[in-house]
Amino acid sequence: MTLFKITITTEPIELTTLIFYLICVFLELLMYCYPGDLLINKSLLVAEAAAPGHWWGDLRSRRALILCAMRAQRALLVNAGGVFRASLPTAAAVVRTAYSYFAVLQQKMDD
Repeated sequence: MTLFKITITTEPIELTTLIFYLICVFLELLMYCYPGDLLINKSLLVAEAAAPGHWWGDLRSRRALILCAMRAQRALLVNAGGVFRASLPTAAAVVRTAYSYFAVLQQKMDD
């Protein structure tokens, strides 16, 4: 809706305010999704870091490394209310959906 209001606004003060608001909304979306994406990627690297090499340590250390590698095969996720995963693909999907709504509104306005 903000992008649609930007396209129909004629006053410069309101236009500037809406542009800054839109930037803040995108930054807020990225503020949650980017760290979530980093967490997913880094948590998958834990299994790769624990698995290679020779485990010359004692039996207890080997078991701990095996358990760590097995647990780390599943990524850690940040879920937003149990509805969706906070990651960059989710942020991209939100932006695509918002642009689709904008395109529909723009088309209705032209008709």
